[in-house]
Amino acid sequence: DSLKAGLQELSQMQAEVSNMRAGNASEIQAAVEASNILDLGRLIAAASLIRKETRGNYWRADYPQPDNDNWIKKIVVYKDGEEVATRTEPVVMTRLHSPTQPPIGQGCLSYFPRMSM
Repeated sequence: DSLKAGLQELSQMQAEVSNMRAGNASEIQAAVEASNILDLGRLIAAASLIRKETRGNYWRADYPQPDNDNWIKKIVVYKDGEEVATRTEPVVMTRLHSPTQPPIGQGCLSYFPRMSM
């Protein structure tokens, strides 16, 4: 639900950014950057909605486990006009590691070894 709500909010913000006016080069740059950031947010949220599993550092509370049977695939996200579109494609597997134990997910940073500098 939070991803869907985020997409709605990003769409509303996009309408505001589309109405921005710029009076100088700095303001033009800010408007273009704001539009690009919103596009990126929409693309990330769309990819997050389609992947119904937890994998690596990507964690979903509603799908807490990796699902190799259904999700060994790439998600391709792109703009189709003004809309965000997604599709999945097969991947070429050269190796597959077993899921991390304990599973990577919320609070996963404590599982990584400490590096000394």
